[in-house]
Amino acid sequence: MDLVTQAPDILARALANGGDFAELYLEEKTQTSLRLERGRIERVSSGTDIGAGIRLLYGDLTLYAHTNDISFDGLVKAADTVAAGAHAPKQQYCFEYTPEFFATPVRFRPHEISTEQKVQFAVAADHAARAYNPRVTQVQVM
Repeated sequence: MDLVTQAPDILARALANGGDFAELYLEEKTQTSLRLERGRIERVSSGTDIGAGIRLLYGDLTLYAHTNDISFDGLVKAADTVAAGAHAPKQQYCFEYTPEFFATPVRFRPHEISTEQKVQFAVAADHAARAYNPRVTQVQVM
């Protein structure tokens, strides 16, 4: 069972004690970071951050919990955390998940560009900054 099919159950847990609206936000972010200083690559690092947040609107209150445990049990625990802040049963709203609506077109997908190409981009940016004006003496590209 995947998180998209589990989302209604998780949101129902968030709304268990009442609330006007609940939402589940999932994020997976992979990044590569380059640091070029004085014309040299000083540091290259990469990693992936994964996490989720659950927000519950309850009258004038906004209750929020976040976790990096995106298993069903981890998300239920976060949902129970926000539910603990609500007191009276209210109506649950269900919205259809449409990933196409949230798609943002990009020219280059960063994970499809090699580290060597990223280094070339950083070096080109360094050269462009230095060529802009002879008074530019310090450039840091990240």
